[in-house]
Amino acid sequence: APPTSPAGAPTTTPVSSTPKPCITTPPPTTATPTTTTPSSTQPATTRTTLSNGHADYAVRLVAGALQSRIKDGTKSGTPVWRDPDDVTIQLTSAAGTTSPGGAFGFLGPKGTPVWQIPQTQKEGVIWLGWNTEELKAGQVPGNAVTWRLDKVTGPGRVSVFEFNSFGQPQIIFNSADGLPDTYNIPIGTHAHGNWSFTKPGTYNLTFT
Repeated sequence: APPTSPAGAPTTTPVSSTPKPCITTPPPTTATPTTTTPSSTQPATTRTTLSNGHADYAVRLVAGALQSRIKDGTKSGTPVWRDPDDVTIQLTSAAGTTSPGGAFGFLGPKGTPVWQIPQTQKEGVIWLGWNTEELKAGQVPGNAVTWRLDKVTGPGRVSVFEFNSFGQPQIIFNSADGLPDTYNIPIGTHAHGNWSFTKPGTYNLTFT
């Protein structure tokens, strides 16, 4: 069964996704994303906070090299491509839920509070997926890329998982059992999963 919302959820649980280590400061709950439009290959350079709407952790091929980007679709119109270093993902109490226990024990014992970006879109919570739709056949070996979570800093544990057809978790990344973790993604993929955090606070995720 899906988790249920707990009482006493924190005001914010900011999360930063970046291809290299960085330090972030929790933003105010009134932060408004900036939507400057970059060129077709150059990312926007203004730091921004995303707390609602749709975005993807994506990869693009720029001058023959793969580059990690945030595809910011939180506003209407053309998505804005951003450097992950310039993006803070902010969660509010709307992301609060609890661990169901059992097969979801990696989130903590049953009833343990967690804060989660869900696999299906939820009002008031950023909907963060992953995306390789910019890549074409023959551009990368095996027509797939390897996504790797190298490091997590923050007050709690981080996991990313999907539900299988039986509602059971398929873990993609789990900081609790050691990193790095890797995940193979075919080109042309646009998918969403559950991003879970066991304690409120600021997290820095280092992806390559």
